[in-house]
Amino acid sequence: MKQYKGLDNEAVVLSRKRHGSNRLKGRKKASFFQKLLSNFSDPIVKILLAALLINVLFTLQNMNLYECLGIMLAILVSAFVSTISEYGSENAFEKMLAAGEKQTAYVFRNSELISLSLDDIVVGDMVLIEAGEAISADGILIEGNVSVDQSALNGESRESKKRPLSFQTLRTLDAENRVFRGSLVTQGRAVIQVTEVGENTFLGGVAKELTLDTRESPMKLRLSALAKTISRIGYVLAAVVALSYLFGKIVVDNGFSLALMAENYGDLHSVLSLCVRALTLAVTVVVVAVPEGLPMMICVVLSSNMKRMLKDQILVKKMVGIETAGSMNLLFCDKTGTITNGVQSVEGIVLSGGEWIQDYKKITREAVFPYLLANAVYNTDCQLVDGKIAGSNATDRAIVSFFAKDAVPRGAIYGGVPFHSRYKYSAAMLCDRKVVIKGAPEVLFPYMEYAFNRAGEKTTFDKTAIMKTYRTLTSRSSRVLAVALADRMPSALGFPSLTLVALVAIRDTVRKSAYQSVKTLHEAGIAVVMMTGDGPDTARAIANEVGIISNTGRQTVLTGSELAAMTDTEVAKILPHLAVLSRALPQDKTRLVRIAQSLDLVVGMTGDGVNDAPALKLSDVGFAMGSGTDIAKEAGDIVILNNDILAIVKAVLYGRTIFKSICKFIVFQLTMNLCAVSVTLIGPLLGIEAPITIMQMLWINMIMDTLGGLAFAGEAPTPDTMREVPKKRKDSLLTYEMLGKILWNGFMTLLLCMCFMSLDYIKNALGFAENPLMFYSAFFSLFVFLGIMQFFNARTERINLFANLKKNRSFMSITALVMTVQLLMVFFGGTLFRTTPLSLHILLGLLAMSFAVVPLDVIRKAIMRIGNTRGEKKETVPHKIAPAWE
Repeated sequence: MKQYKGLDNEAVVLSRKRHGSNRLKGRKKASFFQKLLSNFSDPIVKILLAALLINVLFTLQNMNLYECLGIMLAILVSAFVSTISEYGSENAFEKMLAAGEKQTAYVFRNSELISLSLDDIVVGDMVLIEAGEAISADGILIEGNVSVDQSALNGESRESKKRPLSFQTLRTLDAENRVFRGSLVTQGRAVIQVTEVGENTFLGGVAKELTLDTRESPMKLRLSALAKTISRIGYVLAAVVALSYLFGKIVVDNGFSLALMAENYGDLHSVLSLCVRALTLAVTVVVVAVPEGLPMMICVVLSSNMKRMLKDQILVKKMVGIETAGSMNLLFCDKTGTITNGVQSVEGIVLSGGEWIQDYKKITREAVFPYLLANAVYNTDCQLVDGKIAGSNATDRAIVSFFAKDAVPRGAIYGGVPFHSRYKYSAAMLCDRKVVIKGAPEVLFPYMEYAFNRAGEKTTFDKTAIMKTYRTLTSRSSRVLAVALADRMPSALGFPSLTLVALVAIRDTVRKSAYQSVKTLHEAGIAVVMMTGDGPDTARAIANEVGIISNTGRQTVLTGSELAAMTDTEVAKILPHLAVLSRALPQDKTRLVRIAQSLDLVVGMTGDGVNDAPALKLSDVGFAMGSGTDIAKEAGDIVILNNDILAIVKAVLYGRTIFKSICKFIVFQLTMNLCAVSVTLIGPLLGIEAPITIMQMLWINMIMDTLGGLAFAGEAPTPDTMREVPKKRKDSLLTYEMLGKILWNGFMTLLLCMCFMSLDYIKNALGFAENPLMFYSAFFSLFVFLGIMQFFNARTERINLFANLKKNRSFMSITALVMTVQLLMVFFGGTLFRTTPLSLHILLGLLAMSFAVVPLDVIRKAIMRIGNTRGEKKETVPHKIAPAWE
């Protein structure tokens, strides 16, 4: 290799000033404080902020400091839990990327070859590139020939040959004399002159596309709709309570006498005092109506499952990505590295009689194995570097890795012919002067006169016996090479007579889990579209093998050029039938994601390359592969650390289970909030002005409900979880079934509360007339005990409340913790929580009374079960694919 002078120090400074540095400017990381502020945009938190503002502004004179602090605590804790979880996950992600930032390259500077950090490379530098190295900047080949893997940039699994040219070429990935940052040198050695650095490289251009705005997640949409509904109801009820209070005090208490009204409320101070009290009651109703614990519960459920998912090789960067995965109904799946293993490997051999053998141990027992081993050891340009096979091309490395497991590749030490794409073969002489040749069958077959049979004997070559297996292999996208033996080297005069050893089949093999994973996704109602840079025939073969193309489902295969010729409307019409997009370009992927989203689909995208990054960013949930490029991981919401499509199935399962847990919690909390609002409205009519205080309600909604959230977070998935139709993007969180549960259980809980508040027997037993504190303390305990019973009611639709409870071992311990904390609250809450110690027989009586809601809910479940047997069954996906847009 020629020694180059390269740039001097002055030229380096000038080049950096003119063209910039080679650093890729990543997304600016938000600080902890910035993330904290962004989490105050939660819809439920906004309602609480409004309630806090009203409490401070309009009740300033008689403001209860503890109530304001309680509301503030509800807001801050929710925001902090969410921020800490996301910030911790992002730090873990940053550590994962840190290793990739330490790369160096060999650069000619001041007539010396030195090692430099990638960030220090500038335009005009002469960089030495070798097999096994990642290319550090875009440039033009000056000397040498190399093969490069550009799959990270264009998605194509085939390697590209690069060589110097004497004329200028366009800056495209196909240009023979140009190499691009993000590519990997697989064979050869060359010197390039850097032409673009940093954000001006092809890789940097893709990075700029990651500034695309993404739409709101399905969960945020649903929470916004729920918050809007609850806030409207809360505000209306608050207005009713305030007006009712004013009407009662001004009109009813004065016997509808205008004279008395004027006498008692004739001055401004009396009216203002009355209005302040009415507003205080209104704020109480709003706080009682709003499920303060919901934001925190969602944060707790998502963050606790993030840790479990990490054990399944799923790193969640954004918490909301978990739930979005469960709502997904269309997955655009990259082929290379996701459906396939992403590396070329030998899948088997074909003997001269057409016998197909895949098992390595069986192959080693065949008589022809010594020749296959000799071919792997001598007929190669591979080398052993740090215990790994390196150099040459992917096909050569696959052959050496398979056949020479216990041998070291040595190359053609006795002479040979290196592989060239023009001739499509290579040859090497062995120590016994025999020559082993490997190459394309169409090149070698015309010279094949003999073949080794299974006994190792030389027989006449019969092409027809082997061609059937050969055609089968090529039809399923395998690359087939022939290995033959000769008495002399091939020359310009032609080939000698050849003896067939065997055919070797090589391919980027499909992952073992791919077929079952695709099948499970289909059964879950999630359509799968494979996207690849490979040709249509190869893509179709892979899609058929893993079940993406099926007789009952999708069958359309398009190429990128065919897609480009179609309008968005035409693409939207064909999308329900699309199975494969071959020769896919980066803009094709983002276009399909955008069109699918316009149909209100929840779109997932998998990928590992730079070319996948914009689509990963734009999709509702992006699954980046752990072995992929840093820019792809940066763009994704979830990183699949083991690259296995099975992990995506698990992510969907986690997402759906979490969504169910959230729905169970919503049923529980809205049941209790409905009861609390009703009690607040009805209590004054029964002579009890404030049955529940704001602090008591905040305790119920924040502490008790957060612990309840943890209890629901441990719920195990049911067998039907992956056979249900995915939720549509704009589906309400509140279904009719959930609303029925809330109304039934809320009414039954209210009925018990009204009995407690109105029965003279209970009032007298608790000394309400003399000192109502014990009565209020008992009512607070009853309300909490009723909530604990509703834990069990909301957890399962089975009549057996303990069904599947063994799979959620934390449920009972958390329930016991809630009970313990409530008892401590009763005995030590004091004036802050308006409590006083209760005797054991009173507590047992309250517990027995609260248990009444359990059999009452069993009646509802029995009625629902009867309805289900009459055909009102939950919608599930049968054995065929359910189109999500129908």
